Amino acid sequence: MNPPMAQPPLRARLALAELTARNILIAAYITAPPVPVEHLLDQSAVVHWYEDLIEEGFCIMHGDTPYVFLNKTMIKGRDTFTLAHELGHIKMGHTYIEQATLTPSLVKNIKLEADYFASCLLMPEQWIRAAVGGGRRGCEHIRGLVHIFGVSYAAMNKRLAGLELYDKELIHRMWGEIQRR
Repeated sequence: MNPPMAQPPLRARLALAELTARNILIAAYITAPPVPVEHLLDQSAVVHWYEDLIEEGFCIMHGDTPYVFLNKTMIKGRDTFTLAHELGHIKMGHTYIEQATLTPSLVKNIKLEADYFASCLLMPEQWIRAAVGGGRRGCEHIRGLVHIFGVSYAAMNKRLAGLELYDKELIHRMWGEIQRR
C-alpha cells in the first residue's frame, strides 16, 4: 500500500532534519565518525551506481520502494555527502511528494532539508565540537576533520561555518601560508 502523497515543506524543517539524523545514529548505535552511510542507505533503498558527467545522484519511488541512483565517478568525500543527502530525501518523506506540486521555491526547501540532514548525520554538532575542542581552527585542522569524518573539504567548511566554528579570515591567512611553503 502506498502512503498518501506528502505535502512539500513550505519552509525548510531544519530541526526535524537534525532530529531525524540523530535518531538514525542512535538506532544504529553509531557513536563516532565516520558514519557508514552507504550501509544505512542500503537498508532504506535499492541503490544503483551509474556514470554521468553532471548528475551526482537522485532518488525515486517505484511502488513502495525507494530507488537511489548515484554517480560512481564522484570524488571521495563528496560521494559520502551525496549518499547522506539522498538518504535525507527518503527519511524526510520527499520521495512521496507529487512532482507536479513542486515550485522552484519548494525544490529549494527540499534540497536544503536533505543537505542539512546529511550534515547532521555525517557531522553531528556534538562530534564536531568535541573534535574541534571548542575553538576555531585553521586549514590544517580542517584537513584532519575531513579525514576523520570522511567528508569533503567543502562539506566540512560549510558545517563549521554553520556551527560558527569557522574563522574565514584565519582560514584564508593560513591557506596562503600553506601555499607559500
